[in-house]
Amino acid sequence: MAIAKNTPRHSRRMFLKVAAAVVPGLAIGFHLPVASAGRSIISGTSADPAEVNAWVRIGADGQITLEVARVEMGQGVATALPMLIAEELECNWQDVRMVFAPPAENLARNNVFVTMITGDSRSVRDSQQYLRQAGANACQMLKQAAAQRWNVDVTECSAGQSKIIHAKSGRQFTYGELASEAGALPVPKDVKLKDRSAWTTLGKPYQRLDLPAKVNGTAEFGMDVHVPDMLYAAVVQCPVFGGKPLSVDSSAVDGKRGIVKVTVIDNFIAVVGNNWWRAQQAAKLLNVTWDFGEHDTSDDASIRSYLAEGFVSDLKPILQQGDAGAILSGAQRTLESEYFSPFLAHTTMEPQNCTARIADGKVDLWAPSQGPDISLGIAADIAGVPKANVTVHRLYLGGGFGRRGISQDYVRMSMLIAREFLGRAVKMVWSREEDVQHDFYRPASIVRQRVALDADGNVIAWKVDVASPSVLGVLRPGALKNGIDLMPTDGFRDMPYAISNLDVNYAMRNTAVPVGFWRAVYHSQNPFARECFIDEICANTQQDPVIYRRQMLAHHSQLVPLLDAVARSSRSHNRRPKGHGVGIAVNEMDQTYVAAAVEVEVASNKLVKVKRVIVAIDCGHIVNPDTVAAQIESCVVYGLSAAFFGEVNIRNGKVVQSNFSDTPVMMMRHMPIVEPLLLPSGGSWGGVGEPPLSVVIPALANAIAAATGERVHALPLTKHGFTFD
Repeated sequence: MAIAKNTPRHSRRMFLKVAAAVVPGLAIGFHLPVASAGRSIISGTSADPAEVNAWVRIGADGQITLEVARVEMGQGVATALPMLIAEELECNWQDVRMVFAPPAENLARNNVFVTMITGDSRSVRDSQQYLRQAGANACQMLKQAAAQRWNVDVTECSAGQSKIIHAKSGRQFTYGELASEAGALPVPKDVKLKDRSAWTTLGKPYQRLDLPAKVNGTAEFGMDVHVPDMLYAAVVQCPVFGGKPLSVDSSAVDGKRGIVKVTVIDNFIAVVGNNWWRAQQAAKLLNVTWDFGEHDTSDDASIRSYLAEGFVSDLKPILQQGDAGAILSGAQRTLESEYFSPFLAHTTMEPQNCTARIADGKVDLWAPSQGPDISLGIAADIAGVPKANVTVHRLYLGGGFGRRGISQDYVRMSMLIAREFLGRAVKMVWSREEDVQHDFYRPASIVRQRVALDADGNVIAWKVDVASPSVLGVLRPGALKNGIDLMPTDGFRDMPYAISNLDVNYAMRNTAVPVGFWRAVYHSQNPFARECFIDEICANTQQDPVIYRRQMLAHHSQLVPLLDAVARSSRSHNRRPKGHGVGIAVNEMDQTYVAAAVEVEVASNKLVKVKRVIVAIDCGHIVNPDTVAAQIESCVVYGLSAAFFGEVNIRNGKVVQSNFSDTPVMMMRHMPIVEPLLLPSGGSWGGVGEPPLSVVIPALANAIAAATGERVHALPLTKHGFTFD
């Protein structure tokens, strides 16, 4: 296949200038001075921005441009969000284009886009209401414009396929023909949204709008940014968390070709040159004396001991339901178990990078960020300029998984470097080693569980103690309530099973290892402990894992059908040859319900062939089924990689791992058959990007236990001799 690499790149600003000059049309919510908006205005608007939305533009040529405020990092929101608008706009999908909304406009218009932060599977579930309303309002304005031209009542007008039709007379207008007049109308209030039964776009598989640019090479990621007269920066950070450079001997690189400057900034060293490779090679030759601080003796054993001590000193009650303590103390039959999950790096395909330029009291920032509005604030603060003087150029992200959200150390560092080179853009790129060894990691955790069983093996009381660092305690301590973080008990305090007597406690044990949001965060570890413990109970009481779960989920109308679906598809009740096994897991997260069945074959030398992964999902409403299926497949890859290989080890206060050689991911040859079962029940709008991950890991561990009889209580699986076949 020949891929055109010379397709011209048209900037968003150029597009809008041309549109304003040549294609007058409808621009809902674009009544701003050019200087403050940071872009040209399409003519034809006269509405007060406080009374209209900013999502829809229609040109006289019929092209419909829809704004996307959230970040596209592979999850498909650049298509899903426009689909929400298009459904109510009653437009032809072939007419639709999308553009990323600028943070500067969001700032100037008092957060007209509500929020730009992208994470926690929130893009669709948080914005579906106001995006659909934006489409409905625009459609009503087009009807009103047509009604005025025809001098008929607006109720006689209907919309469809980018046209307004007057059925009585057979007349019709295209949206482009009505655009200017519609843009001058006031935005209507209380426009009713369509019923689900009337949807023509939502729920249908649409090709992603970002695919052509990603195929022909015109999509711009952070690594693609090139600015004339640009400098490049490689960075070196202290290998021990919390450390800083005391002195730097740069004599080995001084005067080398292409090296502009070696500078110590705050707690890191930047090597700046006219070529990143030269800067990176020079960085390796620096002789640095570090102040390691107080954490250079920490290691895996001391950290795990520190977590475990929290069960004695720091446990705080999160949920007390019934009287679990009394029942457990007098129970005839109890079971207990401990599960451990390690720190995990994000290992995004695109390492951390950012390009910044400070010139004439203004800032240009090219940041592959999950929160471009957060990036804008950081840039303004470091440059010492008003926020209105910062332009954040929107980019595609080569993976996020939470790494590029709140913890924007890469933006801060890039701005600090740019401040040393006023007037010139500086592109900072981390090496893969820096990326792996200076992450904000998924927290490690220890989960201790104890249950009391009745004579039939049913759980009558369940006690859960969790010891783990707190992401909020590190990144957003102000969000803690009375010093308590509820998130580390996700999956237990919101237990999907009917447990009358439940006692959930948490010990916050923050270490020197920085932690942050990771795909599904605590739902990536707690369901592993919970679902595997249920299988332990089943093994001990000789009960079927599917039937046992169904009994405890009898009250749960969403999860039971999913459990039955994966059990049926995997034929979980069938007898299997030695070394073959099926594992089951269920969970609820982000208003989404998921169940998984994993089929494995394990050889005598512990080589594991993951044959099939079946994931059933009920996220309420589905926008684009292709995107949902792709997210399930992505969660399978991410989850299996984490389960088999995922681990960050600490030795002498330093991260041991450094690159994909020792933080491996699945290979194509390891990929199992993935069977997504999309079973939307309506009613809610749930997230999709993270929930499937929460069931993949426990279902895998349960499958291996079913095949081998060996129960794994600590990840990764390679620690126990299991690896991919």
